[in-house]
Amino acid sequence: MNTLVTTYYENPELFEIFIENNFNQDYFSNLIVVDDASSKYPAKDILQHYDTSNISLFVLTEDVGFNGHAARNLAAYQTKTKWIT
Repeated sequence: MNTLVTTYYENPELFEIFIENNFNQDYFSNLIVVDDASSKYPAKDILQHYDTSNISLFVLTEDVGFNGHAARNLAAYQTKTKWIT
């Protein structure tokens, strides 16, 4: 199976759309979310509305500005499957 990866920063509406439209468990065994230090709308609050048995959340604790590259690298490092999308 494949792992679906996404980074997240302060955009709960788009994050919910992403999960609902992309996390198809027929294709992906799990979802890895890396929150890039969101303080106002953290990903953990949005994920409370979903079955998280196949979702892993990692949170960068320091907001250093645009840090998407570090978030993607962390997700890739945490992936256990052969393929990442």
